[in-house]
Amino acid sequence: MKVKLCSATNQQRNVDIRGTFLVDNQGRLQTKMKRNENKEWIINYLYANPCAGLNECRKALLKWRGIKDCDDSRGQYSSYFYDHYCYKWYHKKDWVKFKDSKGKLRARLTTAAMAKVDIDFANKLAAWNKDGVERTRLWVDNPDDIENMVGYKYDDIIQ
Repeated sequence: MKVKLCSATNQQRNVDIRGTFLVDNQGRLQTKMKRNENKEWIINYLYANPCAGLNECRKALLKWRGIKDCDDSRGQYSSYFYDHYCYKWYHKKDWVKFKDSKGKLRARLTTAAMAKVDIDFANKLAAWNKDGVERTRLWVDNPDDIENMVGYKYDDIIQ
């Protein structure tokens, strides 16, 4: 595991699994996600992929954000699906967990969450998920370069 200090957040980062930037729901580079971005992403993903497996959804979220799916990223974002305390939060209002006939944990949207779906984004997720290409992770040390790159579309920089 290779750890570096991120100039933008002043936090240690495992550069083997993520770069300086994450990709937000609009496809822009960010150094950290805004509150509720992951929840919105999961709602749209579950709309685009009804009754998706919980681990499948978590892995897709990692991939979208630009985090490598490996042993070092185990547990990243899992609290949205496996945390005992999540039912005391908002999760139960937006998606419910159930076991399919093979015992695999899956999730489906609640009626209330259906009103929060962004159809255009859900369609983009449906098309993106079929592509399956892992995002290139960028590591930038210069704080001025980091500040200048925040907000740029990932697809405009990496082609």
